[in-house]
Amino acid sequence: METSWIKNLIGNLKIKFNFDKSHSKNLKIVDKSKGKQILNHGLTNQEVIHLVDTIVSNRLSSFENQARYTYELRTNAFKEKLLEDLKSATPEELNRLQEPDTQIAMIEATNISGRRGEKTLSNMLSSLVVEKITKKIDEKTSLKDIVYNEAIKTIGKLTEDQLKIITLCFILRHTRNEVIFSTKLLDQYITKSLQPFFDFKNTISQFEHIQYSGCGSLSSVGSWSFYNIWRENYFFIFDKEVQPDQIEDLKLNGLEIAKIFTKKPEEKTYRIPYHKNAFPKFLEKEGITDPKKSKIIQLRNRLCLNDNEIKEFLGSKTSLGEELVKTWDNSRIKNLSLTSVGKLIAITYYKQITGSPLNVDIWIN
Repeated sequence: METSWIKNLIGNLKIKFNFDKSHSKNLKIVDKSKGKQILNHGLTNQEVIHLVDTIVSNRLSSFENQARYTYELRTNAFKEKLLEDLKSATPEELNRLQEPDTQIAMIEATNISGRRGEKTLSNMLSSLVVEKITKKIDEKTSLKDIVYNEAIKTIGKLTEDQLKIITLCFILRHTRNEVIFSTKLLDQYITKSLQPFFDFKNTISQFEHIQYSGCGSLSSVGSWSFYNIWRENYFFIFDKEVQPDQIEDLKLNGLEIAKIFTKKPEEKTYRIPYHKNAFPKFLEKEGITDPKKSKIIQLRNRLCLNDNEIKEFLGSKTSLGEELVKTWDNSRIKNLSLTSVGKLIAITYYKQITGSPLNVDIWIN
């Protein structure tokens, strides 16, 4: 029945456009190989509003009385948000509103908004629809297009708790903040980017439903560790300091010490500002050979904090680090791997909650 309804809607959706209007936005395409100029007429602002209104309003025919009134309030709010978000689209991008694939995605989003009614959910659906038409698609049917379609259909199946779980999983496992180079900045990052997702219902059912929805998979044996990831990504925070007597044991001259270690004038301890994986090549480049080279590398490897030391560091040096550790240790996030749909939904929810956008193209391409 649902399929039949969609077919009838698409079949009856005949919107007449007046391309002779002086305010129409025309796209000019030149075929250089044949020397021909082709005019592809775009949508005017009024045509966009009419098209969106037609699609959204058509869903109201199947509701009556109070349910219809509630549904209309919700879908009108969604329509206004969608039209507002579409203002940033170019004429060429707005042309995609005429495609059946885009209109069906809008129907899905309207249906979910009307059914659920949560403002955050409606905003996310609007964002997904607009991104679907504004992302540069190189192929007729691309993976990215399909992932956006699936995310729009799936997002209505998830609770707020599940959105928090997949977002925290995504941020901890798949992102690195390039500006974190001090404990103070790490503390701010945890507060702004992670803390909003700590408070979720931590039951096995929540995680199983995430798997059922197609947003991720749970492993009963395999796991990943954000301690390992942070130890690699933020080594300059999670490395121990080098004591003066440790440097004396290496028998280095003054120039070698200056090349390898950094030290603030007011401090007595030193640091090695190089990742352990890149460190051996750096020493070779600087002409430092064995036996000094081996001893320096051994010292570098001993500087990494272990998991328990990282937990202690987070608990004592950051305001919310202890809560992060408890959230991680006591949940199954460590056993969760996200699908491309789960990642896109997590990125969209993260933007809605924190106001910070992430580049989808890095993870879905």
